[in-house]
Amino acid sequence: MRLPRQQLMSFAVRSFVAPGGDAPGPFLREQVRVRLSPRFGRLPHPDAAVEAAVARSWDEFRRRSPRVFNASKFRLARWRARPGALELQCGVTDYRTYLGTCCSSLAPRLLADAPRADAFAFLSRKVGVAAVLETADAHVALIQRSRSVGMYQDLYDTPGGHPEPTHIQLTAEELATLELPGNEARREALETAARDELFRSVAAEVQEEVNVAPALLAAPLLLGVVLQTAACTPSFGADAMGGGGRAAALLTEVSVCLRAFYAAGPADKFESVRLELLPAAELLATDPAGMELTPSAQGSLALWRRWRQQQSEQKD
Repeated sequence: MRLPRQQLMSFAVRSFVAPGGDAPGPFLREQVRVRLSPRFGRLPHPDAAVEAAVARSWDEFRRRSPRVFNASKFRLARWRARPGALELQCGVTDYRTYLGTCCSSLAPRLLADAPRADAFAFLSRKVGVAAVLETADAHVALIQRSRSVGMYQDLYDTPGGHPEPTHIQLTAEELATLELPGNEARREALETAARDELFRSVAAEVQEEVNVAPALLAAPLLLGVVLQTAACTPSFGADAMGGGGRAAALLTEVSVCLRAFYAAGPADKFESVRLELLPAAELLATDPAGMELTPSAQGSLALWRRWRQQQSEQKD
């Protein structure tokens, strides 16, 4: 069974920016390091019946949403941020385990049974990305999720998804060998590739969900982390087109172009049913009235507001 709706809608925000600039970020790609280790993976619950229940939860999700498919994901164990540098400690998990541990009614038990040193040891905590896509004519793109997706159907969301370990040829089997003697060069290469995949995935998800080519986007800037539900599933909020001179000027009427791109059909069109472009000035004040947002979208917009506030203060 799924978590109750109220719990699925809960979230917390950890910002890398702050009014007055008293924060370690935001972070560009060159300022981020990913550390890979099997030690950062999920631990199986010691009770085999619990692991069997995780598998049954996945079967239930598949029955409800047949287009949902399993794929490997990065798992965030923890992060460390200091001025100008962000370190992410990651293992490997998959979407099946995410739905079965973080979104199912098993989540409270998995949290309660975890070792004191790591409250999330039995949870997937797959890494997601969420892009606040702001046009040069000051509109922000939101998409309404379809009923073909696994979670948060019918709600409005920012474009987003996941960096994929398969895109850098990283498997759980190879991850298990990276700390063996003689594998230092391979580990370092994969850690750099994982960092690049995190940032590449922001632009890739915008293209797949809204049909905007990566060449038309500014370099993603990590603004913070949205932690969804009590399982604290992380989604990194990114400014994808950006204000403050970072935006790529597509055309004078950029929002019109964005509508045309979306109407032409993104690759993942089945995941959404509608594109909304809302004035940035309105979203800076509050969430949109009459539009229910996913937790990731609510948190990402909150991070974006802090970033824009910091930019405004720096200009003053």
